[in-house]
Formats: sequence, structure tokens, C-alpha cells
Amino acid sequence: MLDLTEILACPLCGSSVYRDGGALRCESGHSYDVAKEGYVNLLPPGRSGNACTGDDKEMVRARRAFLETGSYDKISDGMTAAVLKYSEHDDKLVIADAGCGEGYHTCRIADGLRKNGVEVLCAAFDASKRAAAAGEKLAGRFSPTLAPRGGVGVPLAEDCGGALVGFTTGNIFHMPLKNSSCDAVLSMFAPIPWSECERVLKHEGTLVVAASGEDHLIEMRRVIYEKVNLKTPSPSPSDGFDLIGRERLKYSFSLQNTDDIMNLFGMTPFSYRASPDAKKRLSTLSGINLTADVEYFIYRKRG
Repeated sequence: MLDLTEILACPLCGSSVYRDGGALRCESGHSYDVAKEGYVNLLPPGRSGNACTGDDKEMVRARRAFLETGSYDKISDGMTAAVLKYSEHDDKLVIADAGCGEGYHTCRIADGLRKNGVEVLCAAFDASKRAAAAGEKLAGRFSPTLAPRGGVGVPLAEDCGGALVGFTTGNIFHMPLKNSSCDAVLSMFAPIPWSECERVLKHEGTLVVAASGEDHLIEMRRVIYEKVNLKTPSPSPSDGFDLIGRERLKYSFSLQNTDDIMNLFGMTPFSYRASPDAKKRLSTLSGINLTADVEYFIYRKRG
């Protein structure tokens, strides 16, 4: 049976963890309560880079509302295809999602792998407690096979097998995972923690990165900005990785109401940078045709 405690590590001392009632504990005595929503907070206290970060309640709501339109389903399908194509596995994969947000893509990827006959154990990390809570709730609603009964770290019953996704709050630059514990790490539209990916990946493990292409949401950018800068994504991997594949996904989709447009806007970096006038222009639109442009970079950890 699948059990996340096989791969999780104490964020303070790095030792193994085990389930003890309503908490996770480590061999050194550190304890982490499992929240009522099912996630566990593994952000180490007092460490730099951990402050109250990540999506707030409104951002989590906007992200979930937009993603459930299905407009970005092809993007997570592309991640699933890349993992299947490039990962070394014997029908079983241990995966870390570094920067999972509210979990929509994570759940779709895990379920997609399961439907392709792969047994999946996935630890998903985000700095936001609200996002982790939303992810746990979605795992139970999205597919019964993803729901970790009683919270993160609890094995699935045998008749639910196939995939388990557990969401935790965690710092992706200090992931609470054991060394060499993962077959693959996913990074979708997030900062890439190269050294941490190298640490947690097994020998010749796979890192799959999804980055915005130069034409991604270009129609929205033209509404927001007077001048649109086109920039080709170019990740800069550490010496511990070799680029083994690169794929591009480009397609058109339409949003037919202002709420969907503003929900999408609210989950993009544009929302931080746009002027009040730009936001007002966008909010007057009742529909928009958009381009999704995503590039996938696939890396293998050097032996």
C-alpha cells in the first residue's frame, strides 16, 4: 500500500517521520499536526524564505474557479505525457510537485498516470496553507483513488490503489523529503529549486519543467500593457542535470464571461504588475480569445 511517510523527512532535522494519531512525528521528537483538512504543515519555523507566502484565500479561489473551466487541462495532460515518455519506471513512480498551488494540475497528473497503469505516490508542496487545504479537498473529490484517508501519510486501502497524492505546506527550496527518494520532480510555472531537485531525485531521476512560452496569453498582455515584450523561456539548470527533451504545446481557447477573465488574470503575475487602468480595461471585457503557449523542459539527473 502507498504511504507518504516512506519519503517524507522532518524539515528541522531531516530524520524519518511516522504517523502518531493526529500528527506526524520524527525520530528526534519533532511533531507536526495534521490539519482537519488533511494537510500537514512542514514549513520549518524560523528559516528564511518561509514567511507567510503563497496564495491567499482569494487567489486560491480564483485559481480553482478558472482551472475548473478546463481551459488549462491540456497543460497538465502535457506534463503527464512528458512524465510517461521520459521517466524511468517499472509501472511505479514516486513524484514531488514543487510548487503545486491548489492542486488541480497535481491531481490531474496523478490520475492520468494511474489511468496509464502507473502506481503513483505524490508529495505536493506549496507555501500556502490555503492552497494545501484546497489540494487535499480536491484529491478526495476529484477521484476516490487519490484521497488519502485520514490525512497525509495514511496508506490507501488496497481496493483504492493506484495513486495517492498528499499535500503539505513546505518550502520548495528545503523540501521535507528524504535524499534520493523521488523518481520525478514536477515544476509548473514556479521557481525551480535546482539543488533541491538534485538532492531528492534518485539516480537518473527526471525533472519536468513547464514554463510560459513567448506567446502565452499574449492577447491578455496586449490589453494590459502598451508594449508587449516577447521572451523565450530558457531555464538555467545546475551542473547536475542534462536536458534530455523539449516539447511545446500551443493552442487557442476562449473565455466567455468577465468572471473567468478576471479569475485567470488573478492567478497570473500580471495581477501584481498591472496598473489600475489596465485592470479596469480588462474588467470591461465580456469575452476574449486567448493563446496558451507552454514549453516543457525535461532534465535527467546525472549519475
